[in-house]
Amino acid sequence: MSTDSAVAPAYTPRPPATTDTTSVALALVTAGVLIVAVVINVIFGLRFPSNAPVEMIWNFGISVSMGACAIALIVRFVVIRSRPRAAAVPSRGVSPLAVAALVLALVTLAGWLLVGGGEFLVKIASGERLRYYLDTNGAFFFGIPWMLSLFFGVSAYRPGRGRLTNGFSIAAIVISGLIVVASLASAVIYGLALSD
Repeated sequence: MSTDSAVAPAYTPRPPATTDTTSVALALVTAGVLIVAVVINVIFGLRFPSNAPVEMIWNFGISVSMGACAIALIVRFVVIRSRPRAAAVPSRGVSPLAVAALVLALVTLAGWLLVGGGEFLVKIASGERLRYYLDTNGAFFFGIPWMLSLFFGVSAYRPGRGRLTNGFSIAAIVISGLIVVASLASAVIYGLALSD
């Protein structure tokens, strides 16, 4: 007589739903930094000479780029906060979002360096007088890839992702952040009438 009987598979509970606090915090902090950057950029932009329409347009365009990214990150924060996620599962592959973030950051950096950023760095190092609209050409003309790289970098970073994914994300965030700093420095210097 056969004693074989079907054995029901053991129940494996799903990981508990959790809120991805690191991604939430990163999105919120980055949005906060961008909002502060917009405020500083606008405050010093209002101090620009009235006979400098190009500089005013550049300042406005850069503020819009940073503000749009801040809004997108706040929306992301609200969505993540209101939608619990399963516990993170380590990923072996590289996130396409992180790759896109790094590629866009490198395109922005190359463009920024070519259309004025390189000259800006040389003048800063040598103590020469700066030119606002030349120093911020890259941030103005490459505003879309610049802020997309930052948004994608923040969105792709998550605990449990592979080192390469998070490394690409961090690199994109750092590159974008450095251009934010350079743009603000140019606005502050020009707003204080220390550059042309």
